[in-house]
Amino acid sequence: MTLFERDHHLAMLNRLFSGTMTGERQIAIISGPVASGKTELLRMFAGRATAAGAVHYGATASRTDHRMPTAVLRQLFRTSDLSPADAARVSRALHTLSSGHRFEPETANQHTIYAFHRLCSTLLDVLEGAGRPLLISVDDVHYADAPSLHCLAVLMRRLTRVPVLLVLTESPRLRTATPLFQAEFPFESGSRRITLGPLSPAGVEALLTQRLGTRGAREAAPHWYAVSGGNPLLLHALLEDHRGGAAAGRENAGDGRPVVGIAFTHAVLSCLHRSDPFVLEVARALAVLGENACRSRVAKLLGTDIESARRATTVLEQTGLIAEGRFRHPEARGAVLADTAADEVVALHSRAGALLYADGADAVTVAQQIMTVETDDHDLVPFLLQGAEYALGEGKVESALGLLHRVHELDPDEEQMATTRSLLARAEWRIDPETALRRLPALQAAAESGHLGVPQSLAPIGLLLWTGDIPGAVALWRTTLRRTERLPHQPALPALILRIFLACLFPGPAGTVFPGGALVAEGVTEGVQQGVEAAAKSPLLEACLLLGRALDEPPSTYSAGFAEKCLHENPLQENTVSLALLAVLVLVRNGRLAMAEHWSAQLRAEAEEQGATSWGAFFRTTEAMAALQRGDLVAAAEDARTALATLSTRSWGIAVGLPLSVLIQACTELDRLEEARACLQVPVPETMFHSTVGLYYLRARGRYHHAAGRYEAALDDFRDLGERMAEWGVDVLPWRCDAARSSLALGRKEEARAYAAEQLARCAPGQYEERAQSLRLLAAIESDPARRVELLEQAVEVLEETEKVLELAHGLADLGRALRSEHRGGPAEVALRRARRLGARGQARLLGLARTAVAQEREATPAERRTAGAMPAQRTAEPSRPRPAVEGSRESNREGNPEGNREGNREGGAQEGPEAGQERGQEPFQLSRAEQRVAELAARGMSNRQIGRKLFITVSTVEQHLTRIYRKLNVNRRDELALVSFVAADDQDEDLSPPLSGSPRSHAS
Repeated sequence: MTLFERDHHLAMLNRLFSGTMTGERQIAIISGPVASGKTELLRMFAGRATAAGAVHYGATASRTDHRMPTAVLRQLFRTSDLSPADAARVSRALHTLSSGHRFEPETANQHTIYAFHRLCSTLLDVLEGAGRPLLISVDDVHYADAPSLHCLAVLMRRLTRVPVLLVLTESPRLRTATPLFQAEFPFESGSRRITLGPLSPAGVEALLTQRLGTRGAREAAPHWYAVSGGNPLLLHALLEDHRGGAAAGRENAGDGRPVVGIAFTHAVLSCLHRSDPFVLEVARALAVLGENACRSRVAKLLGTDIESARRATTVLEQTGLIAEGRFRHPEARGAVLADTAADEVVALHSRAGALLYADGADAVTVAQQIMTVETDDHDLVPFLLQGAEYALGEGKVESALGLLHRVHELDPDEEQMATTRSLLARAEWRIDPETALRRLPALQAAAESGHLGVPQSLAPIGLLLWTGDIPGAVALWRTTLRRTERLPHQPALPALILRIFLACLFPGPAGTVFPGGALVAEGVTEGVQQGVEAAAKSPLLEACLLLGRALDEPPSTYSAGFAEKCLHENPLQENTVSLALLAVLVLVRNGRLAMAEHWSAQLRAEAEEQGATSWGAFFRTTEAMAALQRGDLVAAAEDARTALATLSTRSWGIAVGLPLSVLIQACTELDRLEEARACLQVPVPETMFHSTVGLYYLRARGRYHHAAGRYEAALDDFRDLGERMAEWGVDVLPWRCDAARSSLALGRKEEARAYAAEQLARCAPGQYEERAQSLRLLAAIESDPARRVELLEQAVEVLEETEKVLELAHGLADLGRALRSEHRGGPAEVALRRARRLGARGQARLLGLARTAVAQEREATPAERRTAGAMPAQRTAEPSRPRPAVEGSRESNREGNPEGNREGNREGGAQEGPEAGQERGQEPFQLSRAEQRVAELAARGMSNRQIGRKLFITVSTVEQHLTRIYRKLNVNRRDELALVSFVAADDQDEDLSPPLSGSPRSHAS
């Protein structure tokens, strides 16, 4: 067998053996943890020594040998090549000593001591008579019997005529060897202690190279080392399991990673049973305590001192079974528990639960220990319920369900059963709300009969709200609060957060039940009122209140920043999921769409990791809402479909309208009207229309009706939407713009103008989309072409400040068509080209109020573009209008001469032909990089002198650039440059969405 990382130790033994030739006695003690290769090292050395002419007397002690006097000596001389006469003498001496009284030098009688010395003399004569170097070895000497050890000690002190090397192997022991053995042994200068440790990662790689090849071993070694700790026995067991796994076609057997199977678990138990019995006890304690293990708890659990527990865990670490007080692999822990008697496991778990409870461990940790105990003790129910509630708060849904099912087995009383059902509903709601809804009748009855307190009553109240049963939820809310004498701060907090959600979802009923925005209904006790007032000071509740108000207010930088701050500071848990949903919706409301998508995706991943399927579906929906507003229609539709497929329609409750509204609008914008119509066939609760969710659904349905040509039906939905918002005192959707568009389609221009003008007048700072839509609608009604273009330019300018790519594409399409009707070919083409490209990002073909495909509109040829550039002169039969003087130019009194040269419009005149000023290889509408930078700065309103300072060029150079820019882009005024320069810059950037300025986690509000 090949040994790895043992060459140094073998060389040391060889040197010791060579030293015996000088007449010195040599003693080597090979020490190392169980299964570290001590026996193999001894066997290999013994083979080399006998080949060199030595006589080898070897023995291997076992756990039972220490109770059998002379057991090791019998092995030593039975295996040697003695003459018949010497063998007989040795046998008689051994028999005499072993058949007498127990050998204890301090208490033994004279007969026993005489027999011992006669044995030593006999063995001394036999050994010295060999006439060759001697190698005496005892493997696992810690198991050797006392008479054999004492005899060996005497022999080593008296052997002087022949070279002798004594080699002993031992594993770390918690108790020292026989004191007389240590006192009598001649540990002189020739003695050496050789310490073996587990294999290093490099040693593991060398061992695996034989099996997996060089490349496979290099990649797999860290994984094998992590499982085995470098223990050779465990490594060879893993190799055996790996071969078996490969033969059976196990999934991970082919990638080089270790396959943990029966050979490994047997090797683990072998290591433990070959160790000190107390080490095995400590291993069992560690397996029971699991992640909560530490030396002090192990000592308390076993009733021993900390120092003994420390020494035992050190042995386990040296053996490679544990690391940092934890088993390296769960299969090892499972093997230890399975090897322990069932009654002992129950006793350990019971003591561990009491110990953890006394140490102040969290409730779920205590409950998990208790749950393992097979008992019918009814007193355990409160611990299990407390643990389940704590587990829900920490996002451990599966743990909570396991604890609650264990409560069912213990036959709880009626009140405990009601609490159990409430906690089960909370846990099941995260996985599948439909399952939780089945418990609603029993929970409602338990709450009405007084078996549920305020915290537990929130489950049926929340389920009633989810189904839209506002009267039932409010009645149960009032009954529970009025029956409660005292409400501590902690239980009051989730109740108040639910109250905030009630106001966000059902602003009408909430205003009736809680007039003036009160947090609780009237008629509650003073104890409840005090608890509410204390909870109202909680930062979590204050944050929810601010976010809830931000949803009803115009967008603001503060609201968006505060929402992001809340997401940074609050990990996703049961008490913060409402906060997270509100914060993401505020980001969407404030147009921070890329940020909203990022947080929605991150929160969805966290929810799915916790097993909270319903939470994941909600955040998938907010992700779809952000994608829809940003204009990524395909992503919005896909996210909405996925969200709807995650939960059943009944599970969605009234919230089904949110993903449906996104999918309907996305399909409508994508001109997939059949799919949108199919979405409208999905049954929704009638109570949904009494919530804010219904507002989004009504708008989506109205937009579908408009796209399908049913303008009266669309107008009915938009008006219904407006009436509901007016009744509830909210203004969250720009329904007047939608109504104006349908009125315009019906030919009711004045009605459309009134809707659009009112919406524009209501626009607050930050409401960019609403302002832009109002301006576009007023432009569509405007009869003056110049005024129409002006309104559309304002709309585009407003949308440039947003992340709403599709809205910008609509605005550019309308502007391009208006410019084309005015025969302003250059600006029209660049606006339409940009609209086409932005629409393509979300695969939207129908753009603008006209909902026609921009891609189907034929682009002008170069000749037509040149003609379009001279169109105003042809149309008015007047001389070409000179361009206005460039701001800040030295020759600003010379109109039409941005460069300030004396020859007027020589370089800028159209008379020089279409190629005038064109750089080699460039299209007429393309700018060089230098021209593009100048155009962008000029469009921002910078003077020529400011541009020159910014770009480190002269004012004259700026003027020359501007002359060429005007000619290439066919613009006549500096204000037209804003639109065209943005187009030129955008042509260089093909990103599909506005880039985030770093990871959202890195931002501080």
